[in-house]
Order: sequence, then structure tokens, then C-alpha cells
Amino acid sequence: MEYDKAAIYPQYLFNMILEAMIRRALESVEVAVHMDGKTVNSLRFVDDIDLIAESLQDLQQIKDKVHRSKRFGLRINEQKTKVTVGA
Repeated sequence: MEYDKAAIYPQYLFNMILEAMIRRALESVEVAVHMDGKTVNSLRFVDDIDLIAESLQDLQQIKDKVHRSKRFGLRINEQKTKVTVGA
């Protein structure tokens, strides 16, 4: 299989920047949920990010931290943002 490396590199770069942004934003966040003995406050796949918290207040704290990371040139698209509350 042949592919155009020039077309793939920008995607890798974007994912690397997004991962660095989220890691830096969430490194000081102490709110999370506990699943199977692990502390989790986000799930990430390509450019989709799920922020996870036990309360809406905790979720807002995580979202604010991520939103402040726009120095990387990325921002949260409020129109595409959804909130799901589970018990």
C-alpha cells in the first residue's frame, strides 16, 4: 500500500499538539472518576475528547482548565460540545 507521507504528517502533528495541550491542561486537575482502580478525567481518540467528572461542578473545572490551554491555538467548539449526566 502506498501513501503520501506529506498528507499524513500534518495529522500526526495535530494529534501530538492536541495530546500535549490536554496533558498540560489536566496535569493539575484533581477531580476525576475512579474506574477499576484508576483515576480518569478524560478519554481521547484522535480529535475527540470526553471530559469525565462526578459532578457538573467538577466537569466545569476540567473544562475551564482545557479552555485556558488555547495558547496552543486550539479551542473548544461550544456548538459541538455535549454534556451527558449519568448515575
